[in-house]
Amino acid sequence: PGTTLLLTVPAGMELWSEHDVTNQHYRRYTLDSFAALWARLPVRQRLLSAFNARLYPLVRAARTLARMRGRSHGEAGTDFDMPSRPVNRVLERIFAGERDALLGAVDTPRRPYERGVSVIAVLERTS
Repeated sequence: PGTTLLLTVPAGMELWSEHDVTNQHYRRYTLDSFAALWARLPVRQRLLSAFNARLYPLVRAARTLARMRGRSHGEAGTDFDMPSRPVNRVLERIFAGERDALLGAVDTPRRPYERGVSVIAVLERTS
């Protein structure tokens, strides 16, 4: 009791791509389908939200384009292709900018983001 677990999973089947196959994902979750996994377990949900929401439009566009082209953008069937340092710093700041909203939602009923590239949950064991 009292143990805290932070979980992240890929979100949104509309984002399914070769990237998921390469990374051995079996599914992408909605907020509700993820929460259903612990519905009958002795845990208290401290946070449930999408994240990487700010980059969602870019990821969705990249994966749509990859489907149209019949191959992923990056190496080895992934979306990843290391951008230049300045571009990578901008992307890092965009991603890190969600931190405060997520931390502020812990132990509240609100979800900072309804849609994102991933889903995050913080659970606490109750018994």
